[in-house]
Amino acid sequence: MPLSFASLYVLWYHFSVRECARVQCQSTHWNTVLVEKAKLAHRQYSPTIWGINRHSQTITCTIVSLMEWIWSKPIFYKREEIRGWDGNLQHLDWVEEVLPDNLADAQPICILVHGLGDDRFHPTVMRMARICINRGWRVVVWSYWRFDFSESRDLEGVLQHIGNKAPHSPLIAVGWSAGGHLLLNYLGAVGKNTPLVCAAAISPATDFVQHGKILREEENLFYMKFMGINVQKCLRRHVHNDSRIKDRQAFLSRFSMFDLDALNMYDTFLHTSPSDTHLGDFTTRRRKSMEAGARQSTKSSAPQSTVFENYPKAAQVIESIKIPLLVVMAEDDPVSQPHPSTLEEFQRNRHVILLTTQRGGHVGFYDGFLPFGSTFDARCVTDYVGAVLETLSHTSYILNIMKEAARQGILGDASSVTKDEGGHEAFKAAGPSATLGPSAASTLQALGPVMMRRIASDTNFKGLALDKIH
Repeated sequence: MPLSFASLYVLWYHFSVRECARVQCQSTHWNTVLVEKAKLAHRQYSPTIWGINRHSQTITCTIVSLMEWIWSKPIFYKREEIRGWDGNLQHLDWVEEVLPDNLADAQPICILVHGLGDDRFHPTVMRMARICINRGWRVVVWSYWRFDFSESRDLEGVLQHIGNKAPHSPLIAVGWSAGGHLLLNYLGAVGKNTPLVCAAAISPATDFVQHGKILREEENLFYMKFMGINVQKCLRRHVHNDSRIKDRQAFLSRFSMFDLDALNMYDTFLHTSPSDTHLGDFTTRRRKSMEAGARQSTKSSAPQSTVFENYPKAAQVIESIKIPLLVVMAEDDPVSQPHPSTLEEFQRNRHVILLTTQRGGHVGFYDGFLPFGSTFDARCVTDYVGAVLETLSHTSYILNIMKEAARQGILGDASSVTKDEGGHEAFKAAGPSATLGPSAASTLQALGPVMMRRIASDTNFKGLALDKIH
């Protein structure tokens, strides 16, 4: 009898649980190349056979996966501290060694952004660090502490610092959950003006208000309480690191140690945290959200989350993302299930590839008989990044050939384009004395990973004159 039940369970698992990941994106040449190179459309996801539901993936498998680090080679970090935009220190935890100044090589660098209340020792972060190191990439964890998930200037400063130290290295960012919210906000704020060549967000939070309401009304109370514990951790981490808070005890006295209402604590923090003097787009939006909250409080006798309800959300800036981005989500995510309109925004953006599975929970995606080793999402992300780097490498190779041809005088002016018999654009034929125009030649001499990304991911790159790229 037990054998029959096991056989039926295996058959049910094979035909009903195992699934192919669903890829949704705009049908551009760039996206097609990446999906095919990374084999995203042919990915079979087989959840851990005894932990297939969302709660098991989110909680049980995560706890069991901690056992792996009893025998696995540990990840060692070395911390680098840099001065942020507000004078506070930002913490960069490099795997094995701190990045030296003026690095000459072009080894890719992966910047990891952990989730709410997590740190560099979270198993998800360490697994991703391990798989990236095995691929030959440098890895750094941005151990952020600011309890403001719509503030993008910290990440902007971190990436600028790393880009200055390693000008020839492609930079990649990966964020989970609340870290994904920070990453999406940053990408929406800067557009194309970023040193990143690509990014990935795994189970990203896109609207804290919506996620919080779903947790309160539809999900198990455990998730809301656990989020409250992590919010308490974030609050104290911020107070410890923010030098603008002079009387820390007085500031913390406004919050109850036993208050586990995450939304209420975040709203209170946004009311009371020190204001800054540098007004950027997001800071202006924060001020407007406070003004909107004040107006609402005059109309309602019991206002709730007056700042929080109107605070900037990652879902509002998805259309402004202008670099290649992979988003990995599970449809059964119990914590950060996006609104249907947010999914539509992802699908409309030609720079975004959305990869979804029916199962996987929140930052879970465990597969195999035991939840050890790399997870489904980590493999998808690293293969996607590898596909981007491979494509950029091919682009660099072709353009370097063009640069050498221009130096030898065997390539016509890049701005001289004619139509061939098929109506396609082509360079004019030129003799040995022909050279590239001055602006095109200077562009070729300044090629780097960011320029590679702009050229390769441009869907209109058909016979495009190089001196028009900016």
